[in-house]
Amino acid sequence: PYRTLDDYVCMMPYTDAHWRQFFAEVGRPELADDARFVDIAARTRSIESLYALAGEFIAGRSTAAPWTRRRAPSRTRR
Repeated sequence: PYRTLDDYVCMMPYTDAHWRQFFAEVGRPELADDARFVDIAARTRSIESLYALAGEFIAGRSTAAPWTRRRAPSRTRR
């Protein structure tokens, strides 16, 4: 879990699209094109930097903020 301004939140963007959306939500869309984070292989190589940045972004936000309720569409079959 990541510490927020008022609590904790658990999140894990996984796909390229998830990370692109996350970076956009935290106001740093350019990070989706950063060589360290551009795809799963790059993110894996830079995982410590990625998790540190995610923690910094989340620490400045409230758990109650609308951004915590935005999710990628579900792809489950019924």
